[in-house]
Amino acid sequence: MDASRIQHACGAALETNQGIVATSGLREGDEALGAPMTKHTGPVLVVDDDEAVRHSLKFVLELEGLDVRLYEDGAGLLRDAALPHMGCLVVDYWMPDMDGFQLVGRLRDRNVDLPAILITARPSFDLQRRAADAGFRRVVEKPFEDSSLLDGIHDALAASA
Repeated sequence: MDASRIQHACGAALETNQGIVATSGLREGDEALGAPMTKHTGPVLVVDDDEAVRHSLKFVLELEGLDVRLYEDGAGLLRDAALPHMGCLVVDYWMPDMDGFQLVGRLRDRNVDLPAILITARPSFDLQRRAADAGFRRVVEKPFEDSSLLDGIHDALAASA
């Protein structure tokens, strides 16, 4: 589902300190959004220290028909004893205590090899190169203004199958 379909199906904008993330509030008479683009193979694990970003992403991804788990930091994800073997990670770059690279590195050390997407407000060329070298499938700029995050998640879920 692209951003225009989300906007068509929804009414009010969800705003965060990162900008508009998505829209919300189905209007009376609107139909359901339809089937997701891919067969889902596991949850999307969202790790971001910004509560508004986490909950906005959860809303949009659940509209997409995805199972979503939220974590406010890397330590919370690492404490989860029930990490899935399939699914994908959406990880913020700048977080207190542990950045997105450190978190994914620690997961890899534990043999958790879920496809990962890095989200950041400042996707410099150097950061994108480092992310590619670290095994991230994609770097997506916040605020999310197009379908690149949803496309990346669908690609990552297909790869985890």
